[in-house]
Amino acid sequence: MRSPGFTMVGIYGSVEFVGEELYGTNSVLSTPLPFTQIVNGEQKVIALVTWEEMKPLVAAVLELKSD
Repeated sequence: MRSPGFTMVGIYGSVEFVGEELYGTNSVLSTPLPFTQIVNGEQKVIALVTWEEMKPLVAAVLELKSD
């Protein structure tokens, strides 16, 4: 499952193993993360955040932890 190009279909999009550039191996299971908001009692997805969008934040946190 961790081989390059492996994906599965998830509720919000593609599910795959990622993280090699930060951890040395594709060890993080990634799927788009939905951000929701309750509007008039209804839940609405207002954004989907992908691994590519989160990678800079994760890298910054890892740098802080290594200091």
